[in-house]
Amino acid sequence: MSQMLFDTFFHDMDRSLRAIGVGDMSVGKKIKDMVRAYYGRCAVYEDALAGQGDLAEAIARNVYGGAAEAPHASELSGYVERAREKIDAMPIEELICGDVAFPPVREGA
Repeated sequence: MSQMLFDTFFHDMDRSLRAIGVGDMSVGKKIKDMVRAYYGRCAVYEDALAGQGDLAEAIARNVYGGAAEAPHASELSGYVERAREKIDAMPIEELICGDVAFPPVREGA
């Protein structure tokens, strides 16, 4: 399932690049750069979620472009943690069917 999602995502990125006029000779290089960035982010987030890094710092760097002020990075980090806990607790059958229940954005909402 994860491979299918990955393939669909990057196929759509390829299609989108072509739709905005990126030339055939450049599309492959741009997709390669996107895949490299994707795997880099995955590694950083996996490490942070395993307690081997700071998730809020990774989010500030990757979501906010490393801006000195990333006002919601810690809130987004907390949301990611809550979402992971909720998804981890879901039965695999629900996940396979695509019936994913994400937590509310704000706690108590």
